[in-house]
Amino acid sequence: MQAIATNRRLIAYTARTDSGTTTGIATVLTGRTRPTWAECAEQIPGYITGQDMGAPTLYTLRYRTAAGQVERQLDAVGVERIGRVVMRVRSASDIAVLDAAGGDVTFDFACFRN
Repeated sequence: MQAIATNRRLIAYTARTDSGTTTGIATVLTGRTRPTWAECAEQIPGYITGQDMGAPTLYTLRYRTAAGQVERQLDAVGVERIGRVVMRVRSASDIAVLDAAGGDVTFDFACFRN
């Protein structure tokens, strides 16, 4: 029976490319507390080796629209992606991004600085 991929883990990796090797950080989904080599190889093209850096930091993105208040738990990539969309919605107001302690970190994200 295959585990359901419910955990996001950050992996610092080395991978093969057409022009040699590259390093980077990627998010890997796993049903375990740490991803297996096979999961990393499946989700990171050219994966050679990597190191588990733990779970990504989660933030709370909060905003209000005509339909009411919206609140979502997202990692930094998700905040940037969804934040760009929220900034285009004219009816969105009271936009805030909070860290785990409840501190306002809205302007730590590029999508909210322009």
